[in-house]
Amino acid sequence: MCTYLASKKEATAVNVQLIGIVSNVVVLSQLWYAQVMPLQAFAGVLAASVAISVAGLLYSRGKMTDRSWLPFEALVGAVGVGAAPQVLWASFVSGHASLAPSLVAAAAAALWLKQKQLQSVQELRRGISQLPGLCATAMFALAPIPQLVRNFSDLSSLTGLSLGTMLLALIGNAVCIPRALFTRDAAWTFGSTWGCLLMGWAQLLSLYLGVNPDTGARFLAAPVFAAISVVLFSYLGWVVSTDARAKGLPHALSSYPDVYFGKR
Repeated sequence: MCTYLASKKEATAVNVQLIGIVSNVVVLSQLWYAQVMPLQAFAGVLAASVAISVAGLLYSRGKMTDRSWLPFEALVGAVGVGAAPQVLWASFVSGHASLAPSLVAAAAAALWLKQKQLQSVQELRRGISQLPGLCATAMFALAPIPQLVRNFSDLSSLTGLSLGTMLLALIGNAVCIPRALFTRDAAWTFGSTWGCLLMGWAQLLSLYLGVNPDTGARFLAAPVFAAISVVLFSYLGWVVSTDARAKGLPHALSSYPDVYFGKR
């Protein structure tokens, strides 16, 4: 996603992605230090993270030429097409590795890019720049689902969840929604909205429904959950209504349909 936002010269959004990258590297370094993650895997992730961070930072600020950026962007897109299906496959089918998902995704991406090429060189370029964002959005969208399934199927497993982490996920994605809607970027709009609702609010809902087996109290008190919900959905209502007025749409509920079905 960092590469995708960098290609759109969204420097502020790239900064947000860089914070996430650094945080993830810190967590993975702890796993490596605890000998849970192999050195080769950690080194590969670290090298990729540094390369994407530096390139994204430079290009989003106009300090990297298109000639240097295009091959890098294509490489990241190709890696994403191969890696995203594997991550998604492992999330739902554990213990059964298969190359089939990656091969199917690669074939679909090749056909899609071929169609773009037949339209124009500009459309091909646009398609290549969209690949990292589409792959990141797919992984980002499905990432919270296994945790949510576990949360709601076994409410006693909520003891180790961090309220602060969920609030940060909710707020971080929520503040990206206005800009994503304004730019009419489908992948960014979906990712930020989905992250706000699924990685944030839905996780808080599971905490509200769960009961601590030791104390008998809810993991999240009803007044706190109600207050967060009211503030969140009031904010989202204000965002879509403001966006609709700015874009001259007939009513607030037109904002999201306009992102995906309107003429941009």
